[in-house]
Amino acid sequence: MPVVFRTYQGHGTFRFDFGLEVAADFKVTVRSDARIEAIFTVPVDQNTLQIVSQNQNRPKNPPEASLIGQVTSPSRGRVNATRLILSQFELQGTPQSTTLMVTMFSREQITIDFANLQQKQTVEVRHGLTNFIFGGCEISPTPTGSYRDTFRATLNGQLVFYRQLPSFRHVTQELGQDVILTSEAIVQIQLSDYERSKNVINDSLMLLSLASGNYIASIYEDTFHQGVLAKTILKPVKTMPYHHRDYCIDLKNLAACDLQIFLETTFPKYRTMQQDLGLDIVIEYYLQAKRAPLVELKYLIGVVGIECLLSYVPSYFSKIGKWKKGSGFVDLILSKLRRRPSRRSLRRKTQALLEHFSVSHNLQDLQFIKIRNRLVHTGRFPEALQKQPYEPYTKLMSFLDRILLTILGFRGHYYLNRLNNFQREILR
Repeated sequence: MPVVFRTYQGHGTFRFDFGLEVAADFKVTVRSDARIEAIFTVPVDQNTLQIVSQNQNRPKNPPEASLIGQVTSPSRGRVNATRLILSQFELQGTPQSTTLMVTMFSREQITIDFANLQQKQTVEVRHGLTNFIFGGCEISPTPTGSYRDTFRATLNGQLVFYRQLPSFRHVTQELGQDVILTSEAIVQIQLSDYERSKNVINDSLMLLSLASGNYIASIYEDTFHQGVLAKTILKPVKTMPYHHRDYCIDLKNLAACDLQIFLETTFPKYRTMQQDLGLDIVIEYYLQAKRAPLVELKYLIGVVGIECLLSYVPSYFSKIGKWKKGSGFVDLILSKLRRRPSRRSLRRKTQALLEHFSVSHNLQDLQFIKIRNRLVHTGRFPEALQKQPYEPYTKLMSFLDRILLTILGFRGHYYLNRLNNFQREILR
């Protein structure tokens, strides 16, 4: 189960979208799956009963509110929540009074300012990361000795430290299919450079998600000035449950600092080609394929990832002058005239992509088109593959590993070959 890892208490004003204002003590809880809830309790009167009636009259769109107030615990600060949505309410009665407990969840980030910051000040920003399980390359002292808990990477001129949280060993002892807060990405920047630095972190997390086979999200940002917490941003972002032992890069970093090499090698290519080839979307399909419950569904989602990538090929090749604009339309007309199915265009795009980026492959890799068609139309793998359905899935994901890593410029470096029991090998 997701766990609450932070709680803030204070007093503020909730302004509802139907005109009601409620001043109340509140409690904000933050869970490891990035769900943020604001809870307040008020005596039942004409105003508060309006919350109930408005919710009953709006079955499709529950009431929304903003919150502005003061956090008093764990320390004093100004809180600003711009979009809270009613989740549930509960009437609580006693012999003396009746109160209404309202629970709202946040759809936008919540900021808590503990001090005023200036754009020219140098700050340290710590991004809280979910589901990033790794072995460090650098040693940090602990009360009982030392522990390898950190690695670093220089990305777009920005030095980033990835460090396990103090609770890392405890929360990772019994990993289930949950969303767990494990680590932080730490940067030291001038505050005026905050947006550029945040983009660097976000792009690195997508690459680390590819490397680890888990969707890694930043669910909070703590900003420190001279060692004192000055600002916190709580982020209700998308998260995914943890997925076990399905990496394409060695996360233990025992032979070398593979994660550092991977990030620093692939980051420039990812930055330049992310939009051209939709790499962030393709990686998300790649991750969803690993999480799907049925092997047939895993395979289909993996193929969607490949087809999504291939859908960008005509526009990308037109941009770089490899294909003339409109050739995709010409191919479609020719396929109609020849009465050939449109999948031949898919095959051509696949072959063109593989040749352009020099992706290592064989003829069996291209069988995914035939297998995909059989799955779509019958719901089953071809008869010859039905006894060992994980074999075609493993081959498909190995193919996708090689495609993505090669596009990202990782040839000549170590990756984990799933076709060889995840052995650490050079990508050819």
